[in-house]
Amino acid sequence: MAKQQPAPRQSARILAEATAKAKAKATAKAAQAKAKAKAKAQAKPKAKAKAQAKPEPKAKADFWSDGQVATLLADKRADMLAVREDLRTTKAELAQTRDELAATKEELAKEKTKTNVAEAKLVTVKSTVRDFMDFLQDRFRPANPYEIYSPNLSPLPPPAPGWEDGQLPHA
Repeated sequence: MAKQQPAPRQSARILAEATAKAKAKATAKAAQAKAKAKAKAQAKPKAKAKAQAKPEPKAKADFWSDGQVATLLADKRADMLAVREDLRTTKAELAQTRDELAATKEELAKEKTKTNVAEAKLVTVKSTVRDFMDFLQDRFRPANPYEIYSPNLSPLPPPAPGWEDGQLPHA
């Protein structure tokens, strides 16, 4: 037949008992080793001086005293708070920079709009001036190069003999 498994409460109790027995054995062995070391040290004066010169190794539980742990935790917490404050400051600076950038973009958009309006006006003025110049040239261009059309001026006299084509007479 298969061995029956103990209930969870029993297994915890059994585990606790086993742990207690193991600790007791370890403590007993450590006490025996210490007693042997003392006996050996008393037997030999050099060994005794040597044993006294070496500090006893501290148990892990005694390595950090409560005050040291509290100090370490306080230091770590202070460091963490300083980092958080730096992060808040950096976030605030970033938000301010973002706002300044948005304001600059708005100003640039306004300037670009002004520039576009000015360019459109310039194109319109250029076109108007060009059209007016074309009108003036068409209106006051003489049909005959020797005539100038103007209601206030009389036409030019006819060219002299030999100058009809605008060339010098042949000699």
